[in-house]
Amino acid sequence: MFEVIELGGMKTTTVKESCNHVYMIDVSGSMYNSLPLMRTHLKNIISLIAKPEDTFSLIYFSGRGQCGVVFENVEVSDVGTVTALHSAIDRYIQPTGLTGFAEPMTLAIDMAGRLKNKINNFVMLTDGYDNCSKVSDIVEKSKQLGQTYDLCTFIEYGWYCNRNLISEMTEKSGGIHIFAETYEQYETVFNKAISQTVQTPKIEVSVNKKAKDCVYILNNEIVIAPVTDGVVSVPEEVTKVHSIVPSDVLSKQLSDEHVYLILFYAAKTNQNKLVWDCLERLGDVHLIKQYINAFTKQELSVFEDSVKQAVLDIDSRYVEGKDVSFVPDKNAVTVVDVLEKLASTNAQLIINNPDFLKNYKRTTKASVVEDKENKPKFIPSAHAKVYLNNLVYNSERPNISIHCVIDGTVRLPASEFFDEGTRIKSHQHRNYTIVRDGIINTPMLPLFVSSECHEWLTQNIIKFELIEETDDGAYIELFLTSVPVINRSMTTDISITEFGSIQSELLNAKAEQKVINSLIKEQTDGVSDKIEGLVDKYGKEAAEYLSSIGIRDYGFSPVGTTTVESTDFYEALEVSVKMKGFSSLPAINKVREKAESGKKLTPSEQLINHHLEYYSTFELNELIDAKSDMTGLVRHLLAKQARMVYSIILSRHWFKDEDQPSVSTVVIDSTKQEVQMTVDVVRKEIKI
Repeated sequence: MFEVIELGGMKTTTVKESCNHVYMIDVSGSMYNSLPLMRTHLKNIISLIAKPEDTFSLIYFSGRGQCGVVFENVEVSDVGTVTALHSAIDRYIQPTGLTGFAEPMTLAIDMAGRLKNKINNFVMLTDGYDNCSKVSDIVEKSKQLGQTYDLCTFIEYGWYCNRNLISEMTEKSGGIHIFAETYEQYETVFNKAISQTVQTPKIEVSVNKKAKDCVYILNNEIVIAPVTDGVVSVPEEVTKVHSIVPSDVLSKQLSDEHVYLILFYAAKTNQNKLVWDCLERLGDVHLIKQYINAFTKQELSVFEDSVKQAVLDIDSRYVEGKDVSFVPDKNAVTVVDVLEKLASTNAQLIINNPDFLKNYKRTTKASVVEDKENKPKFIPSAHAKVYLNNLVYNSERPNISIHCVIDGTVRLPASEFFDEGTRIKSHQHRNYTIVRDGIINTPMLPLFVSSECHEWLTQNIIKFELIEETDDGAYIELFLTSVPVINRSMTTDISITEFGSIQSELLNAKAEQKVINSLIKEQTDGVSDKIEGLVDKYGKEAAEYLSSIGIRDYGFSPVGTTTVESTDFYEALEVSVKMKGFSSLPAINKVREKAESGKKLTPSEQLINHHLEYYSTFELNELIDAKSDMTGLVRHLLAKQARMVYSIILSRHWFKDEDQPSVSTVVIDSTKQEVQMTVDVVRKEIKI
């Protein structure tokens, strides 16, 4: 059974004392946007929150060999000292490099031996994925941190950390693992880690010798502590210790209070079976609803927070009732379903919504536009309509973005062709990332939706706030985090046959689409050339000038734009699909020439030639209709492919009865070609 040890009679008196605070902060390249705010906040912490007798030590770290002590064991008791610390913070807390934990942890362990006889409080912040150190080294140094520091707090900042590793570091050190999605949340949890430190004498408690971990509550935080030879050290304030033995089962004697605590432990340590054992025992409908379709880090974080509240606050239990037989719909509406509905009903994105602009998180590499006094400026139209009918699905990673075309005008500088201030109609292309590696990157979408879509969202209980209702629709703010990225039915019995069918259909549709687009261009004499329309309006020389400053038929893109070089990366899982003989689709003219010469065509050339022969007699209006149909088909197939890619990566399931990687033969219906398909899941470095 899970063992519960009451420690009430072993308490001693707690004495508040001053503290040695050691803060280890990640300054890798991915921290670029947050560090300016964190520098300012850190200065305020030193001068306002810490007690005069406290000392501060600051360690910065990024990649291999890029770590150091900014200052050590400094008492913040006079203005001169504080000013010097501020200067050091500005100098060293700057973004650079990769991410490595082991070296700075060694610095912190060594430093502990030099600190004065006070409480040693270690706080670590990271937003990244260690890409320099060995995991075994990190785990060993985490144990040493627990032995040299009285308190250890690990702050996981943002969605792209290696959560499993940070959880293990926390467990081995007997520390506290806190997640902060935003800077505002970081500020709160960091303040608490500094200002609420108290002296907490520890006592040794004997538990079951088979126990791996113990769980206890201290200062409204749930701590998972390692057990060594049947003994665990816990602060003397703790009244109950729950030991966790791997072979244990839930006994009928355990109270709800204890089962909720074990549920938190199971969620934190990623033990799916134990989570379900606890949920089935409790029958907490609200928590079951959350967990049934929680596969992404984002969804699991929400679940962990709810469980933590249920542990600490009895009023947070059974908020939707108790039903030990409750099993929600395994086919719950997903993010892909919602986005597809928005796209098919011509929903519009309100891109000038202030909350949307403030909270949107850019995922591409930063770019810098060359600073010139006389440069064209794009001004979006106040009536621009940005439709969500161009969803972009990543075929390898669980990513979804919206490609938007924003109408407006470009105000021109003075030139030999145009007066200063002349405005030319144009548009800009922008991509807004909705889902990135299974994480909802855009929690709220401000939209104008049709009456049909409004009713569908309501019927499917999708969370949104109604801003204004009109005769033909409604303005709403849609909250995507209320919808799972994948559902339970997508994670069971994943079929390689179905996956192969989608791949063959998609390959055929893309070949058909390429042929149709090429034939349309031929019949319109290349009107899609980048300045053809501008030449007709303004003449060749003026069109060439407009092109030189970034104005072309396909839109406006400022010249002199450079991409900031990435200095950090994280690892993401992606589904790699290889179709033998179809690594790319060949150029149309090359296929024509080869076919006319009588030479043998490759498999990909045969596919292109098949569609060339079929569409060769189509008139322009027929091709345009076919293009519209094919665009819809490709979008539909990409959505089907996305669902399966997401289920493979996010649920960590693989094709039933198949090895990894899997090799299968698929048939392209239009040409009856048999193609060998190889599918694998690989790790890829994603630059930040």
